[in-house]
Amino acid sequence: MRSNGFGSFIQEIVVHVPRAHAAEVSEILGVEPFVHDLPSGRSYFRVERHSTRRGDDESVVYDLQLDLPFSLGWRVDWEQSQY
Repeated sequence: MRSNGFGSFIQEIVVHVPRAHAAEVSEILGVEPFVHDLPSGRSYFRVERHSTRRGDDESVVYDLQLDLPFSLGWRVDWEQSQY
């Protein structure tokens, strides 16, 4: 997680979705997937967001669900994310 120098942090959140929804999620988030995992059939996206607190996982999920319907089968990869 990087500081933006103005009292908040830039979080890097990794979200994965079923590969069948990759194009739709890419359009919604405005980013391309950085990997398509063939064995699991999932595509991974890196999303940046700002937060004033470290470890603010509740806000991460809340903000993502505003843009991504749960029906797209998205999940946050907390191991790869920096929040």
